[in-house]
Amino acid sequence: MNKEKKKKHIVIGGASRSGKTTLASMIRKKKPYYNYIPMDSIKRGIFNNFVKSNGKRWPQASPKLVKLMNSITGSNNSNINKHFYIFDIPTLYPRDVANLNNKDTIVIFLGYPNITTEKKIELIQKHDPKCSWSYGLSKDKLRKIVVSNIKFSKVLEKECKDLNIKFFDTSKNREVILKKALKYLEAQTL
Repeated sequence: MNKEKKKKHIVIGGASRSGKTTLASMIRKKKPYYNYIPMDSIKRGIFNNFVKSNGKRWPQASPKLVKLMNSITGSNNSNINKHFYIFDIPTLYPRDVANLNNKDTIVIFLGYPNITTEKKIELIQKHDPKCSWSYGLSKDKLRKIVVSNIKFSKVLEKECKDLNIKFFDTSKNREVILKKALKYLEAQTL
């Protein structure tokens, strides 16, 4: 009997500027039926309108965003006209993934725990499009963000290893690693 793989929701967690949006675009080129939801925009909207925060409370958003993703995918219980989603979410922690409706969801993380701050700044400044939130930031502001995201990447890598969740290190050969991540996701879905 030929067992057909089932389409699944895809959650791409990881550090800012690690390739989440690029990977989501790669998936959508091959599987245009996926709906793309950039959770960073939703998170920013929630904080800007409903929660007073300067960004320091963003890690507290992880469990709340899991609940939101569950609500979005949970309203989809019918197999008729079922929608499939790609969630691109930078503030998700692997420890919170256990609370996702995992039956129809595959989760991966991207990060760059093995790159120097200066090299990452160079890559961001070289490759970021003008529409990117990081485009045009001062080198000092960008340095603070990159240092924080390298630390976050190390936390993600460790938690993923401890929890047996797939982690892709985009510190070097980002395009090659993103293609590997795409192949991994294709093997898990239709």
